[in-house]
This record gives sequence, C-alpha cells and structure tokens, in this order.
Amino acid sequence: MGELLRGDARLVTLTGPGGTGKTRLAIQTAHELADRFADGVTFVALAALRDPGLVLAEIAVTLEVAGGRDSESALADHLRDRAELLVIDNFEQVDEAAPALGFLLSAAPALKLLVTSRHALRLYGEHDFPVAPLTLDDEAVPLFLERARASGRSVDACEDVREICRRLDCLPLAIELAAARARELPPAELRRLLADRLELASGGPRDAPARQRTLRATIEWSYDLLARDERRLFAALAVFSGGFTHAAAEAVADASVRALEALAAKSLLVDADGRLGMLETIREYALERLAEAGDAGALARRHAAFFVDLAVQAKPALRSADARTWLERLEAEHDNLRAALDWSLTHEPDWFLRLVDALFLFWSMRGHHREGLRWYERARHVAEPAPRAHADALKLGAGFAYQCRDFRLARSLGESALALYGRLGDTANQARTLTLLGLVATQEGEHALARARLDEGVALARASGDEEVLSFALTNLGYVALETGEPERARTASLEALDLLRRSPPERERPSELGAVLGNLACAALFEGRPQEAGAHLRESLALRIPIRDLHGIASALTGVAAVAAEEGAHEAAARLLGAVDAVCERADLALEPVDAELYARAADAARRGLGEGELAAAREEGRALEPEDAAALVLGGDPGRGEAGATVRA
Repeated sequence: MGELLRGDARLVTLTGPGGTGKTRLAIQTAHELADRFADGVTFVALAALRDPGLVLAEIAVTLEVAGGRDSESALADHLRDRAELLVIDNFEQVDEAAPALGFLLSAAPALKLLVTSRHALRLYGEHDFPVAPLTLDDEAVPLFLERARASGRSVDACEDVREICRRLDCLPLAIELAAARARELPPAELRRLLADRLELASGGPRDAPARQRTLRATIEWSYDLLARDERRLFAALAVFSGGFTHAAAEAVADASVRALEALAAKSLLVDADGRLGMLETIREYALERLAEAGDAGALARRHAAFFVDLAVQAKPALRSADARTWLERLEAEHDNLRAALDWSLTHEPDWFLRLVDALFLFWSMRGHHREGLRWYERARHVAEPAPRAHADALKLGAGFAYQCRDFRLARSLGESALALYGRLGDTANQARTLTLLGLVATQEGEHALARARLDEGVALARASGDEEVLSFALTNLGYVALETGEPERARTASLEALDLLRRSPPERERPSELGAVLGNLACAALFEGRPQEAGAHLRESLALRIPIRDLHGIASALTGVAAVAAEEGAHEAAARLLGAVDAVCERADLALEPVDAELYARAADAARRGLGEGELAAAREEGRALEPEDAAALVLGGDPGRGEAGATVRA
C-alpha cells in the first residue's frame, strides 16, 4: 500500500469493518512515508463528526487554515503548491462529503490522501486497499502477548494463544479485548470461553462479513464478563462523543475513578493524555446497550446540561487573560459540544440558544467561522424563539457572516437584528449591531455610511451606560477613522476606549480588545510621524495577543513593528518580520485589513530600497520559517532596532 503512495496514486482508501486496524496501518504508513512529502503529513480525525458539510472546515482547522473565507477556497489556496499527505480517519461517518475530497485533489496537484473507511469512496482514481488481518505468528501472537503482559500476566507463545488469535481472525481489536482478560483467565480457559461464543457468532446475519461477526462476538463476550455496575457504566459512557474527562464522566454517568480504570484495564476504554474514550466500533456496541437499557434520553439530557454549563462558564473567561486555557478545553470538548447542540436543538431550544450564544467567541477565536454560521442559521429558525434570543441569533450570525466575508448576508442579518433590538428598546445591543454594520459598510467601500453607523453606535453606547459596549464601539470607530485617513480622530476615539478598558476590573479583562485598541493607537502614531510611540503600543499589543494565540491580531502587530523598523532603518529586521506576517496569514488564511496592508506595503518598499531584492527575499524567507511565538520574541526581547540576522527589533 505504501508503494501506491510512493508512485502515482493520489487517493488510497484503507477499507474494512471496524476493529481491523485501519487507523493503525494508516499511521504506520504515514510515518514510513513522511520523508517523501516536503510539506509534511497531517492526521485528520473524523470519528466523532456527523455533518458532511463540516468536513472541509475540520480539515482547514486541523491545518490551521481557518480564516475569513469559506473552507473550500482557503484549502484550495493553501494546498495548491504543497506536496503534502493528509491522513483522513473514519471517513465512513461522513461519506456524503466524498466529492469534497475529489475537489481537494483537483485543486492541489501535489496533494495525496490516505483515507480510512469501512467502504470505498467511489471517486475517480481511487485505489481501494482492503486491510488484511494480522499475520498469525509475526503480528497477532506478539500483539496478544504484549497486551497480556500489560494486563499483569506474563504469557508464553503457546498453542492456546495461537488458537485464540486464529479463532479471532487475527483482528487487532478482538485480540486486545481477549488479552485484556489474561490477568483473570489463563490461555486455556480463554480459548474455551471464546470458542463457545464464536461458535454462536458463526450463525449470525449471513450478510455480515465473517470478520465483523467475529469482532462483534468478542465485544459481546467481553461485555458479558463485566459486573452489573460496570455494564451500566459502559453503556452510559457511550453518550460522550470524542472522549471525556473524569469530571465529565462523574457528572453525567456517575462514574468513579476506580470504575473507569477497570473498564480501561479491560480495553473497553482508551486513555489519551488524560482523556478517556471508546474506539468507535466499541462505542457503537455500547450505544446499542444504552438504547436497550432505556436510559438514553435521561443521559443525553444530563450530557447536554453539563456541556451547556461548561460553555456558559467559559464565555466570560474567553475575554480574560486565561482565554487560551479555556479555548483549549473547549477545543478538546468540541465533539461533545456538537452533540449537545444537536440534542438541545430538538429537545430544549432554550438550551440550544444559550449554547450557541456561549460558543460565539470560541468559534470566532479558533477560526470555526463557517461552523458558527451554520449553527446560527439554525438558531434563527428555532420554533417561536423569544424576541431577544432571536435578535441575538441574528446579530451573532451577522458577526460570523462578516468573518466569512459574506458581507451581503452580514448586512441583511445585522439590519434585521437592529430592527428587533429597536423594538425591544435594547440600546446596548443596538450599539453593538450598528458597530458591526459600520464595519460591513467599510468593507463594502461605503465610508460615509460606515462613519454614520459608527457615530450612531457610539452615541447609543453612551446612552446605554454600558462601558464595555462603549469601548467596543469606540475601538471600531477608531479603526474606521484610520481607514478613512483621519488619524487624529482615530487617536481620540482609541484613547477613550483605552481608558475604559484600563479601568475594567481584573475579572473583566479583555486582552483581544485591548490589543486592538493599542494597534489603532500605534497606526495613528505611525501616520502622524511618531514611530517610537507606535512601537511601545505595538509591543504591548503583541504581548497581549500571543498568550491567546490571536493570529489576526499577531499579524497586525507584527506588520506595525515591521513598519516602525523600516522607518528607523532596520531594514533586515523589517523584512524578516514581513516574512513572519506572510507565514501567519497563510497558516490562518488571513487577509490583512486595509490599514495593515498599507503599512505592510510601506515597510516592504523601504526594506527593498535599503537591501535590494536579493537580501529582501532572503530575510523574508527567514521570517517565514518562524512560529508566531518566535516572531514575537524578536520584538519583545533583546537590543533595540538592530537589523542583523537573529537580532531583536525593539521599535
């Protein structure tokens, strides 16, 4: 199979029923082929995804290509000239998205795909590679011995072990489940018990593949050996999607640490970096047991309630200095949050609206713009929502449409939200919506309308008495003033916003917004000829944005520092920083805002005059190799304004 990918094959699909080792083989093959792909190998897990429409978005987020445009365009641009291998796991969950993979292959001539699925994708040029069982003596028996030793019993490669592996069709998952019982049962007893169960399995559905019947029988056998409480917990844990923490298992399924460890010891749970979960084949069986027990509805409710509470708890923290910790926690629970959204949309619409509202910042900051827009589209159509909830859904949906660069939709949703908030007398949210509509008008080149919208938004924010809304409106007014060539007006609005933000209590810190205000002040200072003042603002802005990995803000701040460095004659440092900006923008599919694009062009022209084309290109390539944190380190430490290689730029 590796030979196919070394040759002309661009799409290889590993097929076979669950538990046959497709994922294991894909990872092993990717590791062996890694040096063949100049731009790397990336693993994309789809086991918990159920919406085919989100496959490209999931690939984009995994590749850190998640920005303003739709995922299709972003991926096409990112992958077009890259020699890369994508390993896409568990595609059978979303096989309606197969044409999307065909699109990627046509858009990126050097791209290759290694896909695992229970059946072929039926795409042109596909090579279907059925995964064979392990070889008996070289692979199956050693696997059994290894897993048996891990369970606490040292076992020799005797005839009983060989017969167990043979009767289990040398299926990796079946062998692991059997070997996990070696601590309690000697090989001879395991062989006898399994033989009885597998004899029954041979009479199963005639249309099921033999290996599938064998695996199911082994899972059933392992389940039947559980104690009564262990069976109940095993079934209950199937309510989780994409894994779970000990705390979540305790809250939703009344699980104790000891009970979870017992299931893990029997290979019915897997542990990865402190999170527990089930292999998809085992989870499918557990879901059947859960349905039979009659507890599925109650557990789904508890599951949804837990994750609604988690998202609501995270919402204010995402505006704080602790944002990155919470972003990573929500990312780890993304599949559970999706499951909670699906359940609550049908059963508890009010919970659904609370959840989409709480997740807005997470989706926005982590680049899940297209997914956020899809959920807000559903929120708009919740049966008879309360007027305020409906208005919120329209406003936040407009925000995602703006981030997806669908300005026509953003304007339509925003104007509908504005009208609803007007009828509700909600001046604070009218101000927020007017601010967003001002940004939309700016993007559409309607600067007079943008100024009018933002001025009205600031006036309403003052009338509302909400300082958080006022700082938000002033920040955006400052940015639009920069874009329309009014740096003095931008400085006045931004200084007032800065004062409001500095006065916020610690529990209401908003590093991303504070970083944006400082960026506005830096740009105003640059346009008015005060580069040292600009540099001070930019360093503080960058220091705020790095911990929360605000890539858009990082790109903006690095662009400003490059402009300062170029103005002060540090041309090599400026070129290196411009290369770092290029790397951030490509990774996150970002386009610089017009003000930043103007500063970028100014810095590039100055560096070109100071270095010449050859040295400029070399320094930019150095910068492109930097991670955002490394580029920030060039700015935030070392000697001021030095342009030699490896030096720090302190503007």
